[in-house]
Amino acid sequence: MTHTIRLFKLSVIGAVLAMAACADHGADEPLPASTVVGLQSTGQILPFNQLNAGVIARHPGSEVDHAALDKEGERFLFQAIVTDPYKMQWYVELDARTGQAVTDRQE
Repeated sequence: MTHTIRLFKLSVIGAVLAMAACADHGADEPLPASTVVGLQSTGQILPFNQLNAGVIARHPGSEVDHAALDKEGERFLFQAIVTDPYKMQWYVELDARTGQAVTDRQE
């Protein structure tokens, strides 16, 4: 996959995350879009394209199937499900502030 197509796919995923975040926030629902934008603009979380790149770096050649931002306590987690070139699925959680891996397991 070319670099341009991969960047386009990451941008689409980021846009989908922002749109999905428009739902009213509940216990297991995405954060409101205004909250996500505010967190990114104040540097409290990394931009989605950087978080997506962090997930893909853990599984080179993989594609992000689903991604979401969640809050657990005071910590924001970027959660993604990716499929690697061998068709194996992985669940990856990154600390959305630092990009550090929290969870990385095969589904």
